[in-house]
Amino acid sequence: MRLVAILLPLLLAACGGQVSNEAPPRAEPADLLQPQTSRVALPVEADLDLLEKRLNARLPTTVLTVDEKRERCLPKAKIKFSCRLVGAVSRGPLKLSGSGSTLKLSMPITGEIEARDVLGFIGTNEATGKALVTADVELALAPDWTPKPKVDIRYRWEEEPGVLIAKQRITFTSLADKELAKLIAKLEAEVPALIAEAHPRQKVENSWQKAHTVVELNARNPEVWMRVTPRGFGYGGYRIEGRTLRLLLEFEAATETFVGTRPADPDPTPLPPLGKLEGGTGFRLTIPVVADWKVLEGELEKALMKLSRKGIPIEGMGRLQPSFGRPTLYATEGGRVAVGLPIKAKGPRGLLDAEGNVWLTGRVSNAPDTQKLIVSDLIISGQIEGTQGALLMAIAQSPEVRDVIAAELATNFARDFDKLLGKIHTALTDKRIGAFVLNARITETRNGMIRPLGQGAYLVVEAKGDASLTWAPLKPPARPKG
Repeated sequence: MRLVAILLPLLLAACGGQVSNEAPPRAEPADLLQPQTSRVALPVEADLDLLEKRLNARLPTTVLTVDEKRERCLPKAKIKFSCRLVGAVSRGPLKLSGSGSTLKLSMPITGEIEARDVLGFIGTNEATGKALVTADVELALAPDWTPKPKVDIRYRWEEEPGVLIAKQRITFTSLADKELAKLIAKLEAEVPALIAEAHPRQKVENSWQKAHTVVELNARNPEVWMRVTPRGFGYGGYRIEGRTLRLLLEFEAATETFVGTRPADPDPTPLPPLGKLEGGTGFRLTIPVVADWKVLEGELEKALMKLSRKGIPIEGMGRLQPSFGRPTLYATEGGRVAVGLPIKAKGPRGLLDAEGNVWLTGRVSNAPDTQKLIVSDLIISGQIEGTQGALLMAIAQSPEVRDVIAAELATNFARDFDKLLGKIHTALTDKRIGAFVLNARITETRNGMIRPLGQGAYLVVEAKGDASLTWAPLKPPARPKG
């Protein structure tokens, strides 16, 4: 634009005054965020050492006690004589091990029998019996959360319990078998009860209710919240790894993101039955990266002030040093951003003073999967009449001003993106939800196009990763002494 031809004839007649073009209409705030379905691994773990200790505490150590006087101690002997048999059959420590979904138990049985008062004398003849009880427990969980293990218990005597007298062995196998059967029956009853205590339905149900919650992802600039609405549980069986018994569950929930005021907690629903979840696994979340217009206005103002000190070359008028007030940014129609620039300028030799607010609009875009906001196609919104308006428009449309606007908006958006992701990572690490602790790791982010909305420049990012919930109920506070 050749301003010399337009302005010079009017310079002497020009006078100061405030001029402005009409501000573009404001776009209304809008919500682009959609609920996502997340699948979170939920390994509920139990310590085999602790289960082993509890199971041992519930089983009697003595299987059978014997204190019996026999009038005919040796039925096949030609000489009839009496004796007193004293002893006991007891169990050793029960051991737990296993692999895959099979829990294995082993428990040694020993019998110590002593023959006394043989032929009227106190005898010292004694012998031991040895047996080994083993069990394979195929672990399973019913849809109603009730443990349904299949318990297969076996035992065999390596040496039947008895005592040797005059080269004849007196045994108590049938009596010991009867009592041992009672011990095995108790063992069969205690195993499911113990597993139910390790993975209690009531505690899972309480945690399910508390999992209907809202998690803070970012405290300010802007406030960002994630609302978690549980939908179901998937059952993946049991796994024994080392000394850990792990119940593999998968937690499905709707994860919604909100910007601004904290949303209400979702209404709790009853604990659903276990089932199989269809589809892929993983943690998904739509994250709104918002470049707040107010923050961007302040940064743009600083950059324009630096530009003013350097001066702006205007064709036909030389290098001018206009002053800029705080810019105004907001979304307008057609997916564009409105930029209002308050400008004060003096022409060459002080012959022309101009002051006013120049409104421009620019097209907002970004390359796919990038966070760099690009502002292009900056144009004056309408026209400003008179020589003062022409001067202000020339300044606002100069390449230097355009470059500053584009650079500041792009720089701030990229910084907000990195900062917000870091805060979300922190918010989703060691996050307590009821009796569980959430740990989420974002491994992939994809984003669409940047949209200027009423509340700011929005970039909706789809975050994917993996997550786990660890069963870690809080211990009740210790009661004060006294």
